Amino acid sequence: MVALDRRIEEGSLAVPLLPEAAATLLLMTEDEDADLDRLAEVVRADPTMAAQLLRLANSPLFVSRYPISSLRTALSRLGMFQVRQIALLIVCDTKVFRVRGWEDPIRKLFSHSVLVALFAQEIAKKARMNADEAFLAGLLHDVGIPTLLHALVEIEPRVTSFRDVDGLLTLLKPRHGEVGARLAAAWAMPPRLIEAIGYHHEPHLAKSDGRNAMVLHLANELASHAVGDAPESGTFEVLRQAAGEFATIGQPIELTAEARALGLSHADIAELGAMRQALTTKATTIS
Repeated sequence: MVALDRRIEEGSLAVPLLPEAAATLLLMTEDEDADLDRLAEVVRADPTMAAQLLRLANSPLFVSRYPISSLRTALSRLGMFQVRQIALLIVCDTKVFRVRGWEDPIRKLFSHSVLVALFAQEIAKKARMNADEAFLAGLLHDVGIPTLLHALVEIEPRVTSFRDVDGLLTLLKPRHGEVGARLAAAWAMPPRLIEAIGYHHEPHLAKSDGRNAMVLHLANELASHAVGDAPESGTFEVLRQAAGEFATIGQPIELTAEARALGLSHADIAELGAMRQALTTKATTIS
């Protein structure tokens, strides 16, 4: 771990490069009037991306009334921001969340990231924030973990046979936000999204008002709760109370400071909790 920490401190830790087709696609889709034929040409140049884009365009996340069979039709029906979402989903799936010897835990982490993205999108809608950016931030919030694992495997190949998976991941977590923010910066993500990724476990340390990081923190809790992991704060006591499980308690349990800062009510938290089964199913189908 010393060698890994040294790379982080020196700024020499390698982060996954954004593939050329994805980088071009992300740049072009910043323009809502981008030429669809040119976009389709860029996607076709990467057969893996083309196949994955069509698969995801027909998935429950981007549900369409009719099957989509051509790239141009997919690009036309989806819209520019959804194409950006799909491009990053594909890159994360094929280039980032892949670590030799760690296939199962990293696959689980990718599914978690997709679920966080879906919850972040819903929270942002309720908080009247940019829901599309919240989705991207949620998708990228844990990219620091596979990035650190890639480096660790390179430094010490024997780590692929390490049996205490949870223990090793716990050791990496203190720095994964920082490393994830570096990757987001290298991929030219917006500054507010980079900050949210860097501080999603400690929103109060963010240099801005921290609202974007708060969305990620809450989404991370909701996603962890949905799969049975322990959340970090008291958000879910509020959720259970709103659902009637604390009907016998006289004093209402207060919303967390983050939920209040985002302008969320007990009813909002309850509604988000009620979405967990549907969103979990959707995330599992996609990832």
